[in-house]
Amino acid sequence: SIQFFVTYLLAAGTAYFSGLIELIYNLTFGDTGVAKGVSQRMTLIELGITKLYRDPWVGTGAYGMADFSGNFWGRPVHDAYIQTMSEIGMVGGWVFIAMFIIVVTQLLLAGIRATPDGEGRLRPCLIAVLSLMALMLSEPDMDNSNTWLILGLTETAILVGQGRRGFRVNMRGAMSVIEALPPRPSEAEAARSAQAE
Repeated sequence: SIQFFVTYLLAAGTAYFSGLIELIYNLTFGDTGVAKGVSQRMTLIELGITKLYRDPWVGTGAYGMADFSGNFWGRPVHDAYIQTMSEIGMVGGWVFIAMFIIVVTQLLLAGIRATPDGEGRLRPCLIAVLSLMALMLSEPDMDNSNTWLILGLTETAILVGQGRRGFRVNMRGAMSVIEALPPRPSEAEAARSAQAE
């Protein structure tokens, strides 16, 4: 017991005086590790906001922030919302944000009207979209294929979650309303109507 204590104390002293503890700190929290990534992200976000301040209506174009003055890393803004506004423009950024608000609204409305089986499909989609929206605050996910895959699968789940066949999505105001089309005739009904004619 005392031998273990002395061994640990000797190892800690050796690590401290040899500079090993300082090296581990620098690799994990210093300029070469996590802190460097955080400061880069903040600098990139500040550059995106500076770009918006200079010209809010016209963006730099897709991947244009990599060539923006002061962007020494050649990376996009690490916030998908500011990335969209700085690369596509303010109107494109607000359309991007509105698209997510509409999808969440659709999920909530479809969840209210869904069958019990459909409701089980919609809850994970709502969690996925809300998680994606939170993740996009720290990642440049505007042009990431996973963003569009999640949105596409969510729209499919909304339609399937209603528990009926075909659906038409009508835009009314700021919200989407899902209306059911008349159901397709079954094969037996189609055969009977063909014989009747």
